[in-house]
Amino acid sequence: MTDIDNLTNFLLDELQKRPAMYLGEPTISKLATFISGYEMGVLISGSTKDDYYFGENGFLSWLTDYKKKDVGSFWIAPFLKEANYSQEDALWLYFQYLEKFRKGKQKTSN
Repeated sequence: MTDIDNLTNFLLDELQKRPAMYLGEPTISKLATFISGYEMGVLISGSTKDDYYFGENGFLSWLTDYKKKDVGSFWIAPFLKEANYSQEDALWLYFQYLEKFRKGKQKTSN
């Protein structure tokens, strides 16, 4: 299992059920901070770019392909825009897209 899988599964199977427990406030901005910390630890531990959540095989690359446009370096912006700039709604929208990403990865690995 890759770091992409580990983080994706944790976000969908644990954090999504109790976001306030992990984030303090259930917002997309708090999630961005959480993921940045996780990814920093992964990179320091020597993970390869292929395993990187935001790398070539990661979620943002998938989202760019899925939406047919670059999401840019401020990756929460497309979620906020689609959710009419509601931090909480953007968080739940993020989980919906992440579930599509996970289902697509499961299909390609079978």
